[in-house]
Amino acid sequence: MMIPVDVVDTGAYALLFEHGSDEVGTALVSESGDVLVGTSEEGDEEEEEEEEEEDSESATAAQWGNAILATVIVSLCSFTGILTIINQKVANAIGLSHTFTFASGALLTASLLHIVPESLEGIAAEYDHLHDAGLWAGLAILGGIGFSILIHALLESGHGHGHGHGPTETIQAATAAVGDGPAPAGTAPLALTDKERSLFDLKGLKPVCWNVIAGELVHNFADGVTIGAAFLTCGSSMGWTITASTVLHEIPQELADFIALLAGGMSLKQAFLFNFLSALTCVLGAVVILSLRSQLSDADVSVILLLGSGSFIFIALTELLPGALEVTKAESDKAGGAVMCNQMKKLGSFVLGAALIGGALIFDQHCEAEGHDH
Repeated sequence: MMIPVDVVDTGAYALLFEHGSDEVGTALVSESGDVLVGTSEEGDEEEEEEEEEEDSESATAAQWGNAILATVIVSLCSFTGILTIINQKVANAIGLSHTFTFASGALLTASLLHIVPESLEGIAAEYDHLHDAGLWAGLAILGGIGFSILIHALLESGHGHGHGHGPTETIQAATAAVGDGPAPAGTAPLALTDKERSLFDLKGLKPVCWNVIAGELVHNFADGVTIGAAFLTCGSSMGWTITASTVLHEIPQELADFIALLAGGMSLKQAFLFNFLSALTCVLGAVVILSLRSQLSDADVSVILLLGSGSFIFIALTELLPGALEVTKAESDKAGGAVMCNQMKKLGSFVLGAALIGGALIFDQHCEAEGHDH
């Protein structure tokens, strides 16, 4: 805005503004348009510096504490196999098909109702059009699914055990391998005997052991990155919601992995140790993402969360549901509407898992993206 001023006499003049020059750039311009005296737009520069500082903030102590605690809790799920020792009856009563449908409902709800809406808003702040933000969000989700497919393919190209086996198939194969015979559908008969093997005696272990451990290393690291990124949002509610959904799908999966390790030749002590060590990569994933916080913008964190949601969607739709929804021969041999009744129970488990995580939306702290009105 130009304000004309008539200068008649030579001397000192004072210009008084409602806002100082530290907020608004000012300049004294001649009639010909030449700048006689000017000040840099310090206000704009300071504002830009503040924005850069906001984008480059390090993770807070609270974010570190929450993320580490959450990932340690997830890592402790690796001890689910202790059910095989404490109480075989409890372990035998676990209906894995219902557990996996329950977990898939939780994962899909966390992905579609928590991660995607919040992350989309974080990305939208970087674009003028919602369409562009939605496009990049979709690409990030596809990227997460594609990465999961790659890992799945690499593990399956080994010796046949990755996170892709259905739960019942994994449990039955593992139990049969140690001499108990086929397991009843949807249950986990875990009458396993410890093997005489020292803790670090790895001779003679079947390839399935290394495939399980490799899958866990990558899978848990990705979970840790997603959980860590979730705690980098405006509040901790999303972080704990993602943690809860992760725990719900890790418990049955860790049980299946534990039994597979025993079937591969490990002793109980070895299975506990190596399963737990591989689970600790979840903590490592959180440490990595929190350490990089100063290098990441809010949009970057949103993209990482969307990649994680793609992985969650893949796990729910390809690793949990297919095996859980499969009607086994034992079920089909039952008379009457037993099959339909059991399938409806599985649907109920799915809805219950979705409702449990969806209910957290009531307490969710919504993140308002800067620069947009909502």
